[in-house]
Amino acid sequence: MKKILVMMIVVWFAMTANAQVKRGEWLAGPVITTTNPVYSGGAAFLEEIITGLACGVNYENGTATRELPASSQLWMPNFTYKWHAIKNLELDGDKAKFRHKMDWKLKNYSVGYRLGYMSRTAPFGFELQANYEQENMAYKLANDEDYRDATKTMFVPVALIKVRFGSYTKGAFNPTLEIGGSYDYTLSFKEKIGDVTFKGKDFVNNGFSGIVGLGFTIPATHLSWAVRYLHKFYKYYNEDAELNGKKLELNEKSTFGTFMVVSSYALPVGGINLVHT
Repeated sequence: MKKILVMMIVVWFAMTANAQVKRGEWLAGPVITTTNPVYSGGAAFLEEIITGLACGVNYENGTATRELPASSQLWMPNFTYKWHAIKNLELDGDKAKFRHKMDWKLKNYSVGYRLGYMSRTAPFGFELQANYEQENMAYKLANDEDYRDATKTMFVPVALIKVRFGSYTKGAFNPTLEIGGSYDYTLSFKEKIGDVTFKGKDFVNNGFSGIVGLGFTIPATHLSWAVRYLHKFYKYYNEDAELNGKKLELNEKSTFGTFMVVSSYALPVGGINLVHT
C-alpha cells in the first residue's frame, strides 16, 4: 500500500512540475447556429465590439486580451456557422433536386448550451451540448411542379472527445482533433407538397450522426477554432410511416453531410505553484 501511495505521489508530482501552469480550461455558455454566414458572422463581430466596449481591453506585452469576468462565459452566446454541403436524396428511384439559396428567414437554426473541459497536463478534453434545432429543406422530384418544403424540429444532444497535440506550456499553437457524435430526436415534422401539408413526427426517423473535427487552440489567449464535419447515418424518411392507414414504403437512398465553423473562449482554472527548497 505504501509503494502504491509513493507511486501516486511521484506521478502527481511529475504531472504538476511546471510552475504557473493552468491545469485545465472550462468552456460553458449558449450556442446559436445558423446556415446564414451574414447572420452568424455579423452577430459574432457585434459581440466582439460590445464585449470590448463593456469590458475594456488590457494591453500586456503587446497583446490585446479581453478582460471578461468569469461569470460572463455562462451567458454570453457563441455564434456558429454551418453549411449543408452534401445533400443527396433519391425516393423510389427519383433523384431530388434541391433549392439552394441564402436562408434569410432563418428556416435552419439551432439554440443550445454547451459545457466542456480541456486538460493542460493531459492532452485530452471533452465537450457536451444540448440543442433545440430546426432543419428545413426544399426539393423537387421529377413530377413536381413546385418545390416541396420539409421542416423538422429536433432535440439534439452532442458529445465530443478532444485530443490536443503539442505542449500547452511550450507551444504557442496547438492542433486539436475532435471525434464524437450527436443524436437527432424528432419533436415535430411538416411537409408541404403542392397545396397539401402533411404533419407528424412519425413521417421521419430519429438517428445518429458522426462528427469529426480539426482545429487549433492558442494557449496565450485561451481561444480555440475548429472545423467540424457531421455525417448522418440514418435515412431521413420513415419507410414504415402510414398515411390514411396505408404504409408509404418509401425506397430511400440519401446522404447528408454538414460542415461547421466553431470558436470558443475558455476559462483557465486550477493554477499550481510548486516551490522546491
